[in-house]
Amino acid sequence: MTGRDFGRYRLTAWAEEGTHEVLQAEDTLLERRVGLLLVPEAAAADPARSSKIRQEVEGAVSFVHPEVASVYGVEEGGGRLFVTLEGPKGRNLARLLAERALPLETALAMAMSLVDVVAAAKEEGVVHGSLHPADLLLHDDGTVAVGGFGLRELRRAVEEEESRAGESPWTAYRPPEAAPELLPDHRADLFAVGRIVREMVAGAEAPRDPATGQARGLPAEAAGELEAALDRLLSDDPAQRPPAIELRPRLERLQRELLRKPEPEPEETAGGRRLDAPARWGLVAVGVLLAALIGWAVWRGLARAPEPAEPTAAAPGTAVIELVGVAVMPFAAGDEEAEAFLAEGFGREVTRLLERNRR
Repeated sequence: MTGRDFGRYRLTAWAEEGTHEVLQAEDTLLERRVGLLLVPEAAAADPARSSKIRQEVEGAVSFVHPEVASVYGVEEGGGRLFVTLEGPKGRNLARLLAERALPLETALAMAMSLVDVVAAAKEEGVVHGSLHPADLLLHDDGTVAVGGFGLRELRRAVEEEESRAGESPWTAYRPPEAAPELLPDHRADLFAVGRIVREMVAGAEAPRDPATGQARGLPAEAAGELEAALDRLLSDDPAQRPPAIELRPRLERLQRELLRKPEPEPEETAGGRRLDAPARWGLVAVGVLLAALIGWAVWRGLARAPEPAEPTAAAPGTAVIELVGVAVMPFAAGDEEAEAFLAEGFGREVTRLLERNRR
């Protein structure tokens, strides 16, 4: 059914029957890809309900967040009422999970994005009401977007239509207190966050040890903290569900402990490389030997030098300056770290020998 027009929007991809997904279309006026969420015909024909949907869309347009799929407005075309949304640029989480286990890095990143969005929506007084994995989009560039915020009445109308055709797939993500006659509040979103994050992380593909190629298990303590936080979000009592933002530190810790690579303790490095003990002592010995040879040469030169002539008296008021210096020709060890070791030992030894010869 691609090619069908809804006003200035030309449909490019039609969702499967009985799904809650956004249709993909092209805005022929602005020449951009958009998403269309059709308002069920029964809801569109009800003046009170269609008015409420329009009011909610106006509020959703004002909710701007970098990880929220933008809502553009509500329009009519092709005999249908629909909401225009930011066009999808990737695949939704429901399809990804149906195909394969996500890499844990991806699962944790998506989970943190979801937590951030729900927390921001709570601050703005915006509720989703029916969060589901299909609402999380993993864009082609690796970024994440969450769709459907501020469209509670529309989503409820869509779910009612789907339920008449069969059981709605969103039931598993609804809290126990949900009722058809009640609009959900932000605590329903918290319950859905707990269910979606658990599904993502528990079913994720564990990262592999780069040295052995073997899968690594979840760090017990960090995983235990995350599990305890998810249990609270999935509480039957809405008052016991903590704010979504409290989940973020647990996710971050799990990410750090599971994905970080062990690093060896640094041992007197220079130039970004590390020498073992025998190499370091060998370089120091070479430096000391060179310093001794140069010191011996300096001493020999001083011993054979003729006695200086009596200095000529300077005219009154004229300053007499005696210059004594040592020149060291530059050398290169071919290695910044080796040069650092040589410079330190060489400098100490030359200074010591020159002081002794002056006495």
